[in-house]
Amino acid sequence: RLASTDFGRQAHFAGFSILGLRVNPPRKSPAKPATTLDEQIALLRRRGMTIVDEDRARHYLGHLNYYRLRGYWMGFEQPDGGEHPFQPGTTFEAVIRALRLRPPPAAGDQRRR
Repeated sequence: RLASTDFGRQAHFAGFSILGLRVNPPRKSPAKPATTLDEQIALLRRRGMTIVDEDRARHYLGHLNYYRLRGYWMGFEQPDGGEHPFQPGTTFEAVIRALRLRPPPAAGDQRRR
C-alpha cells in the first residue's frame, strides 16, 4: 500500500508514474525541420516581405522566434494565398511596429488571444 505522501512525489515533467513505474507518452518527431535564421529571412523574402536590416531581423527572430512573430505578421498576409504571401509593401519594420504597439495582457487577465 502506498502512503499518501509518496503518491504525490511520483509526478515527472515528461511523463508520469503509476505505482513507481514510469510511463512516458510517445515522442513525436517535429512536423517541420529546424531552419537557421538566414533560412527564415530568405523564406520571408520569398513570401514578399522587405527586410532592409538583416541583423535586426536576426535579432528579433533569434530572441522571439519565427512562430511568435508570425502572430504579428499574419495581418500583412494576403488572405487567398496558399503559400502565405505578404501584401505588397510589407516590411519587417512594420511587423516590429505592430509588435511594439500591442500591449501585453494585464496581470490577472483571463482572456487569451
